Amino acid sequence: MDVSYLFRLWPKTIFSDAEIAEETQMQIHAYAPQAHGRDLVSIELDAMNDSPQLYSPEGDKVPCQYDVQTHRLSWILENPLQVDETRTYHVEFETSPEASSPQMKIEEKLDHLNVYAEDQHFARYTFLGMRRPYFWPLNGPHGSVVRGAGGGDHPHHYGLYIAYGGHGEDGSTNIWSDWDEPPYGPGGKMLHRRFDALSHGDVYAEINQTLWYLKPHADVILEEKRRMRLWQISPQARFIDWEIETTEPDDAGSRPFLLVARMATEMNVSTVGHVQNSEGHIGRSNVNEKAKWCDYSGPIGDGWDGIAFFDHPENPEYPGRFGQLAVGQQMSLTHHPPTPLLNGKFHLRFRVYVHEGKTDEAEVAERYADYVNPIEITVGG
Repeated sequence: MDVSYLFRLWPKTIFSDAEIAEETQMQIHAYAPQAHGRDLVSIELDAMNDSPQLYSPEGDKVPCQYDVQTHRLSWILENPLQVDETRTYHVEFETSPEASSPQMKIEEKLDHLNVYAEDQHFARYTFLGMRRPYFWPLNGPHGSVVRGAGGGDHPHHYGLYIAYGGHGEDGSTNIWSDWDEPPYGPGGKMLHRRFDALSHGDVYAEINQTLWYLKPHADVILEEKRRMRLWQISPQARFIDWEIETTEPDDAGSRPFLLVARMATEMNVSTVGHVQNSEGHIGRSNVNEKAKWCDYSGPIGDGWDGIAFFDHPENPEYPGRFGQLAVGQQMSLTHHPPTPLLNGKFHLRFRVYVHEGKTDEAEVAERYADYVNPIEITVGG
């Protein structure tokens, strides 16, 4: 898999000519046209065999995470940046840093992964035993914002997941519903092949997975490389950065790919909950359209939580279409691969935002602006 693609739109890194010594100064320049909120940022940095430790301008240690495979150092901005503000961080390289329990953790089970954020259950990712992998529960501060399997209506709608083929439109294989009977069957399947990497630390938990999409009689449609990075600003603001790369789908029809969330039943978005999109439209019946983002929220437990989908400008049909094939308690975002594919690969990327409160209270529009306007980073002595 071309790892460079997965990081292409992350903050741009510019290195000085000076070699990295035992101590290095970093400068972060925000060139976005608006202020930038707290966000996950990343730079390429060759730490050799040492472990980089990051310090704020005030000398406070900033939680960070270094990936030895991609040579990237990641952290979350501890405070928002104003337009053109420069913030200078200090880096020290330690050969034997003090060991500590990571803030983000992945727990491996036979058929699923549990992800924890500061010892709170963030999400469960089930990868075996179903037609397709999915997240459930996916927890905000008051409970799961998505429904599990076996719900009353449309039992094949569960959790947060990627689907393919819809109801078999134009002859595409149906990896959407869970039954094999007509008119929608026989259905296909997403087959978990392996985890290429599982990593966690003080900033994020990351799942790298290889899957095959199969036709009903097990012919391979495509191979997908999936990366999901889970992180949080707080329990009230959690994120999944989701990126996929597939081979050319060997299938008929329009070959739709869908990012889907079946809302928790108690959210009741059709009558009680709140639905709003980037075009300023409010209400479940008014958001079935192309949009940059869409947000659903409603009562969960003793509070009000929500989930938003952020579409990325480099996705082929940006902005994608929300609401296609979706019922009232469901959010879907659809993209189709272009013909022909560039270099025989199809790429999609999204950000999922799990939050407390309604759209404006959760600053969904501002968090989307952070996503599509990454900070530019200068590294120097």
